[in-house]
Amino acid sequence: MTLRVLLVDRSDRGGIATYTGQLMTGLTAAGVDVRLCAPGARASGAPSLPHHRWGQEIAGASKATIWAGRMDEIPRAATAVARGIRAVHPDVVHAQTEILPRLDPVWWRLVRPFVPVVLTVHDPTPLEGGNRALQRAARLWRSVDAVIVHDDAGKRQIEAVAPRAAVGVVPFDLGAASRPSATLTRAEARRQLGLDDGPIVLQLGLIRPYKGYDLLAAAWPAVIAALPQASLHIVGDGGDDVPALASLEAIPGVRLRREWIDDLEVDLWASAADLVVTPYLLGSHSGVIDRATAVGTPVLASPVLAQQVERLGAGRVVELEPAAWSRNIIDALIAPIPPPPVPDGQLTVRATVAMYERVMATRAARPR
Repeated sequence: MTLRVLLVDRSDRGGIATYTGQLMTGLTAAGVDVRLCAPGARASGAPSLPHHRWGQEIAGASKATIWAGRMDEIPRAATAVARGIRAVHPDVVHAQTEILPRLDPVWWRLVRPFVPVVLTVHDPTPLEGGNRALQRAARLWRSVDAVIVHDDAGKRQIEAVAPRAAVGVVPFDLGAASRPSATLTRAEARRQLGLDDGPIVLQLGLIRPYKGYDLLAAAWPAVIAALPQASLHIVGDGGDDVPALASLEAIPGVRLRREWIDDLEVDLWASAADLVVTPYLLGSHSGVIDRATAVGTPVLASPVLAQQVERLGAGRVVELEPAAWSRNIIDALIAPIPPPPVPDGQLTVRATVAMYERVMATRAARPR
């Protein structure tokens, strides 16, 4: 019998939306019947979720305005997911994001008597909100049948605050699913982006305080002194809450582009760079590293991302100390790090299907 899965993802763009699309492609190729409940045209074989306003869409809005929008979104999202479950009759519901802000633990407990629920947690350590956000997340993790994380550090984090949660590690190697054409060389990517042929270091993705901009501001002057033709490009949306951007932008060789870029342009930037840097203070998994690996661009990363870097052969791990970053960036531009091997996506697909089978077997074994 064909396994049928309802994926649920309220994101309409960005790294999680890309992940969900790649997962859907990989599972379908493996013979799984996959439907997607998502906003607008992203939905496939299931009802559409309402648009979720986030990022720059709500920058500067009052809490009252934000919550008025959420109160409109919540009943429509719940209705869409309920309709999807009734129409699809899935063996498993697999959520990729929060669906009903602050109400997901209640919602999934209502759904679970009818179908097992699996949740992928992309950031086990909340990147904003501190301990209160962690405790809210713990309630969510305990409300589903199983939680998927991408590394052992994430598993330990969840088990520490939600010991009753069933947690499984699903390594991520789906990047090859969106790999640009092999004919897209570094030179061609630079031509399309209007970049010169000097050494390019890239910090890519949503601009958030935990991503180490203070460290880059301290490290970059030594790089530009040693390699005057080098440039550091910071490309992504956000940054209003990142004071270090002003210091960075004043340093020679730094180029700041603060705007949303679509998936095609993300791959162009990752392909154009000689080196991607992720000096994150928090987190255990980065979608930016996955995108860099998919196009063969090496990475320098902070210790919190060590397991991902080592598993993918993505590059080097560097301690969070400015001189170490200066030295490693210079070394990598003079003697390039070998490109990482291209992942084939099969680890993620096999481990995800195994998680589905596990929750289904657990459900079948329960006394009726």
